[in-house]
Amino acid sequence: MTLQARERLLAHSVDPRLLPGARNVIRTGLGVQSGHKVVLIVEASEEIEPLGVAFLHEIEDVGAECQVFLVTAQHTASEALVSRLVERLVEADASLLLASVTGLPPAFRRRIVDAGGDRRRHGHMLDASASILVQSLRADLQEVHQIGERLLARVEKARSIHVTTTTGTDVHFRFDSSRRWHHESGLLRKPGWVNLPAGEVGTSPASVDGVVVPDATWTSAAGELPRSARLRLHFEDGRLAGVETRDKEVEEALVACVDSDVNGRRVGQVGFGTNVAVLTPIGSLLQDQKMPGVHLSLGHPFGELTGASWTSAIEVPLMIRRPDISADGAMVMVRGRYTGGILG
Repeated sequence: MTLQARERLLAHSVDPRLLPGARNVIRTGLGVQSGHKVVLIVEASEEIEPLGVAFLHEIEDVGAECQVFLVTAQHTASEALVSRLVERLVEADASLLLASVTGLPPAFRRRIVDAGGDRRRHGHMLDASASILVQSLRADLQEVHQIGERLLARVEKARSIHVTTTTGTDVHFRFDSSRRWHHESGLLRKPGWVNLPAGEVGTSPASVDGVVVPDATWTSAAGELPRSARLRLHFEDGRLAGVETRDKEVEEALVACVDSDVNGRRVGQVGFGTNVAVLTPIGSLLQDQKMPGVHLSLGHPFGELTGASWTSAIEVPLMIRRPDISADGAMVMVRGRYTGGILG
């Protein structure tokens, strides 16, 4: 399958606009070098395959050995195929998954991440698009990493963080030592995995109190909710306590989503975007939340990263743009721009 998959990818012409982002991920992010073994897993679709050929070009250009798997949802039902893929992943120096949000089953994607390997550095890219390749994936990853490290040094010891915006957000996050902070810059120099595009510092807060007026809100059932609804979300002790909006249908959709899970109203995560190459939202959740600003999610707390002891089957991300942020009273962001001590 890998030879046929390679030839099928190479049947697509290479879009030169995509090569700098692909090169950045392969050479800088995953540290692929000549002689390395790389597994490239690409969702078999008209939208994703043209992106895959750009990454294949860069992997082979650096002199690495690339095994290509073109995968559909139907393929993932074959245990023989998936087991063979996992065997290749365990032996690899690096791997990369390119897929849409809904094209490949979550259970399959989880097996890719969990395959392990003594050396493997894995890039996990859902909602893959040309727009992401020409924007966030071109970021100076060393700069993104340093911004994240300086921010982490400021927030990981903070007892509280205060976020306000001119549109009405006024919310306090409080933390305790039972939750871990994590930093994803896109630079992998030891075995592990990272979501792409990267650029985030985050944790699971101990409590959240105040009002959030999100600039964008997503639910799994309805996708991005209409921004014209002008949501005002009230939080008490880490839980969504009330919803104000002029759109009753939006309110009903949001409430139905969060109440479908016992922990759906809990704030599972709060994160701070550090990818300064993301200048404006494009409607892609996985890129937009890496833009400098704040995002929080109701539901899933990513316990494997944060140490949160509870779980949730849902995730409702909320984006807050151009905020003012203070950690224990010291400013770290003003109107969506990190202060000088963070930027270096």
